[in-house]
Amino acid sequence: MEKIIGIGNTIVDILARLEGNKMPCQKQLPKGQKTLNDASKVQISDITPTLFEDVTMVHIEGTLAKNHDLVEAICQTAMEQSVQISLDLADKNIVAANLPFFQHLVQDCVDVVIANEEEAKAFTGKEDALDALRAIAAYKCLAVVKLGSKGACTRLGAEEVMLKAQDVSVVDTTAAGIFFDAGFLYALDRGASLKDCLSLGTCLAEHIVGVAGTQLSDDVWQEIRKKC
Repeated sequence: MEKIIGIGNTIVDILARLEGNKMPCQKQLPKGQKTLNDASKVQISDITPTLFEDVTMVHIEGTLAKNHDLVEAICQTAMEQSVQISLDLADKNIVAANLPFFQHLVQDCVDVVIANEEEAKAFTGKEDALDALRAIAAYKCLAVVKLGSKGACTRLGAEEVMLKAQDVSVVDTTAAGIFFDAGFLYALDRGASLKDCLSLGTCLAEHIVGVAGTQLSDDVWQEIRKKC
């Protein structure tokens, strides 16, 4: 059963490794060999109820918000199928340029909002990360703000948790965001506490920033799975 899928991101590849599989079982779109993580190839006509069969959550990359109609189609179809929606704000400039649309998505569609400090600021206008976190959570969603080397924080209703990051050697931060998202959502989908969701998210991010590129070795994945 493919419980979490991603559109516009590679989260399924990471989730497959968390499950102990080397090859992701990414859903194929109806035409050809296109996959959901290649946002440039996804069309509105591809977004059908079939995509969400046996799915509990869809994770959307915020960069897709430049195509309002596509994101609306994803959200509406997911909601019709009772699939939860997670949104990573992804880019502060895109958030700023499409702010009313993002506000609509968070108000009306999205269950989980994930952002870094700059994206959270662009969305809320709040300078302080915790103030921004609380402003996002006020939309009645699960809010997560990634704080880089300082860790991450999350809030749902009145429950707020902050987790400090470990002091690690940083080689490349390219994939830190999506690795955090994968760990957090993997734990959330399995009913973990907010603290444990943050722990797995930061664990994955801390491992990937220590290597160049976007891949971890089999030995490292085995070590991570022992912590899950």
